[in-house]
Amino acid sequence: MISALKGVVKVVDKQIIEIQADNVGISFALSVPQNVAVEVGKPIEVVTYMHWNQDTGPSMFGFSSLAQREMFIIVLSCSGVGPKMALSLLNQLSPDQLIQAVTQHDFKTLSSVNGIGPKKAEQIVLQLHSKIKRLTSLPGQASEGAQHWNNVSQALTSLNYSRPEIMQTMAHLREENIKPNVEFDALMRQALAFLSKKV
Repeated sequence: MISALKGVVKVVDKQIIEIQADNVGISFALSVPQNVAVEVGKPIEVVTYMHWNQDTGPSMFGFSSLAQREMFIIVLSCSGVGPKMALSLLNQLSPDQLIQAVTQHDFKTLSSVNGIGPKKAEQIVLQLHSKIKRLTSLPGQASEGAQHWNNVSQALTSLNYSRPEIMQTMAHLREENIKPNVEFDALMRQALAFLSKKV
């Protein structure tokens, strides 16, 4: 498996680039997010991921960091999300922004990405939320605020609140808390207060 490439950029066509690998005389075509700096004739080093599609065969993707590649793989694990949609997410959201959108049930941010509507945004949150520990374990990606939001969601789950109740509560908290790093205790109090009014 090819896990990284180092060479010279030979062709740039939108998000598809061609790299001539050092010392082997072989060129590789791969798709990259828009934030990967590329320029024809310039050296480049990327970490890579090979995706297999039954109809179109193998496709290679390049990333500027291991964290970005890991995020791409995790997003691909959502049913109905292909490489094109995963790249769109990485084009418009940093890994940290994506983590916060998932932990805060921020459907609005996710649905602002090209090709992702409200239903798909909800599906991404539901499926990625169970993998949030893997997301927040990426070096330099987990913020304290994101952890607080995730802890509130987990605490409500342990208190036997239903998934719809938790999602509605988290959406309410997003609207009420402007500060990015609200403390866990404050979030939890507001969550329980909101749920008590619904009884």
